[in-house]
Order: sequence, then structure tokens, then C-alpha cells
Amino acid sequence: MISYADDTKLYLSHQDPLAVEDGINLDLTNTILWFQQNGMIANPDKYQALVLGNTAHDFNIKCEEKPIPVSSEIQLLGVTLDNKLKFDSHIASICRKAGGQVNALNRLKNVLPCKTKEALYRAFILPHFDYCSQIWHHCGARNTKKLERVNERALRFVYKDKKSSYDKLLNWIGLHGTLEGRRIQDMLITINSCFQEKAPTPIVNLLKVKDTKYNLRGTNMLSLPKVRSTKHGLRSLRYFAAKTWNALPDSIRAMAGTRKFLRSIRHVAF
Repeated sequence: MISYADDTKLYLSHQDPLAVEDGINLDLTNTILWFQQNGMIANPDKYQALVLGNTAHDFNIKCEEKPIPVSSEIQLLGVTLDNKLKFDSHIASICRKAGGQVNALNRLKNVLPCKTKEALYRAFILPHFDYCSQIWHHCGARNTKKLERVNERALRFVYKDKKSSYDKLLNWIGLHGTLEGRRIQDMLITINSCFQEKAPTPIVNLLKVKDTKYNLRGTNMLSLPKVRSTKHGLRSLRYFAAKTWNALPDSIRAMAGTRKFLRSIRHVAF
């Protein structure tokens, strides 16, 4: 079980679909019992279920004898998760939100000064591209290009510039790279917070620093874990972020756990 505020998730992993079904149904029964004993009321109408993995099993998940439909995608704290982890729907949602705000602000392009438009971009548009980006970073080349196109349109609005290159617009706003590169920078910032012991424990436990006693390739190197799947395993945070971290110049890795690292990593292009 994982809870955040009043949002609670039950999850279970097993090779046998029947074991998953029975386990989740038992957990739901126990959870509802706990709610009743503690004066809380559940709302089964808002329950969602998602199955990850390949199976032809027709899941029968119930809460208080009311079936919970298994969906192909669910909303989880503002992120749309799909059962294939392609994130097509989530990327489409980001583009709609960011694009809509650009359209609204575009009506004032001849009224607002450039500095104000830069501030509006950072406050209302860029956060859409950053929110939980480490979850959906590997969203495919097509979705990645879609995000960059929306961001380019936003920057052309900010600077009233239809001719300059995208790279130049990014430098003007101070991003020092594409949105894809910024997401990788954010992953490395998360690793840096692990060295500071400020990251959540489950994330810290994903990473393991190599024994420096026998490591001749640099400081603060991370061990690369074995993965079972080349499709998702190589794109997992514990593997992809660790591999990218190890590829950093040793001078930057040596700053691990310091604020100096945060200033330096934003100037590394990916």
C-alpha cells in the first residue's frame, strides 16, 4: 500500500494472475474493514484498476461486492498511466494544457513586455513539461518531438521570433538544452539528492555506490543493476539514471551531495 494525502494505492506483483486477483481482493476487504473501524467512508465509485504485463486473464476485482472495472489507463496524482507504459494520453494532455495557455497568452503578445512573458512561461507553461517527468521520460520519439514542438511555439510567443533556431530560443530562456535533456538533468538531480540523504527511501534503495577501494574510473560511481527486460528494464530509473550518472565527467560527479552540483548539471547538454 502507498498513500499520499487521501489518495491510496494497493498494488501486487506475481507471475500467477489468480494470485494477483485473490491478493488484491483480500487487501481490499482488509482496507474497507480498517476504514469502518476508524470511522472512514470509502467511495467505490472512484476506484480504478490497472493491470501491467501480458495476460489474457479476465480479472474480477471487487470492493464490497461491487466490481471495479479494469481500465487501460488511470489517473494517478495528475499523471495518466497506461497499461503499456507508452504515456500517449499523458503527453497529449500536457500538450493540450501548455498549448491552450500559449493560445491564451498569445492574445496579449503585443501588450506584455518580454520579461513578463518570460516569467509567465516559467510560471505557467514550463511546469507542465517538468511535472513528474522522470516517470514518463521514456515516452517514445514521436511524443518527445511533440513536446519539443509545443515548447518551441511557446518560446516563439515569448520572444516574438519566427526565424531564430530552437537552440537559440532555449539559450535565451536559459534552459541550456531541450526538454528531453532537462528531464535527464532532473534525474541526475534526484541522484544527487540521494547523496544528500534527502530523497525518499525507496529511491535511495534503488541506487548503490561502487566500492571506491577498487574503483579506478572515478569518484561516486554507481553500480548498474541487472535487468530482466530490455524494453522497460534499461529505461528504469535505477538503470538509466545510474548509467547516465556514471557517464558524467568525474569533476561533476565529485560534487555529489552539494549545491554546486545543481548549478553545474544545468549546463550539461544531453
